[in-house]
Amino acid sequence: MLFPFVVSIIGMLFLLINAVLFWTSRKNKDFKYKLIVFYLFTIFGIEMVCHYIGFINPYSNHYLSHYVFVVQFILLSVFFYQLFSNRFLKISILFILLTVIGILIIQYANNPNLYYHFNLLEIGLTTLPLVLYGIIFLFKNLKKLHPYFYFTLGLIFYLSSSSAI
Repeated sequence: MLFPFVVSIIGMLFLLINAVLFWTSRKNKDFKYKLIVFYLFTIFGIEMVCHYIGFINPYSNHYLSHYVFVVQFILLSVFFYQLFSNRFLKISILFILLTVIGILIIQYANNPNLYYHFNLLEIGLTTLPLVLYGIIFLFKNLKKLHPYFYFTLGLIFYLSSSSAI
């Protein structure tokens, strides 16, 4: 029981180091950059709370996954909205963002017990659009090295692998 907790703490330390290094490594900090940093520190904060609750009362912190997925979806949707210049893509991102949030509100209003369980629909609805936005961004920027190219590539890998687990 202690080994998984230690591995998890090491993962959190990597997240914190990544967030700090990301924040300090660039001089020109535009809105998109600040949004990514805010996302990284927010996810770190949620993970800290999750670990604290899990340590005090094991297996009672599943509900925090909803905050991770929803906050991640909102912040990264705003990031991709800012990243794209195409009006159709921007409108599509806003439409998907509002639709997904609306679906989740309705789902939790109809079945409040979902709050205490993993919600596969929530995971799919909040992850798949972000992967799609990332793939569109990569294809639109294959011929040039965009400042957010590697971040987006890593994000696609992270979201795809974590949602598959």
